[in-house]
Amino acid sequence: MSKSRWGVQEIQFAAVIFLLSDQTIFLSFRGTDNTLIGWKKDLNICFIGGIPSQIATARYATEFTCKLNIPLRLGGHSKGGNLSI
Repeated sequence: MSKSRWGVQEIQFAAVIFLLSDQTIFLSFRGTDNTLIGWKKDLNICFIGGIPSQIATARYATEFTCKLNIPLRLGGHSKGGNLSI
């Protein structure tokens, strides 16, 4: 995981879960916020394979789906779309 020069892990991750009327789950990931760190993370997506928020997303979605036996939909806006892929 990436760490800042002060040894602090830099990660931005947020998700919300909706149970839809068709008995599927929609898991949506948040896009970039308006902080400098948020924009830095957007740029890192272009150059680094597996930034901390991508790794956290994969882990979260995998652990979440293992507990359920219903179809799952993933989505998000901006960086959230990248995370859902």
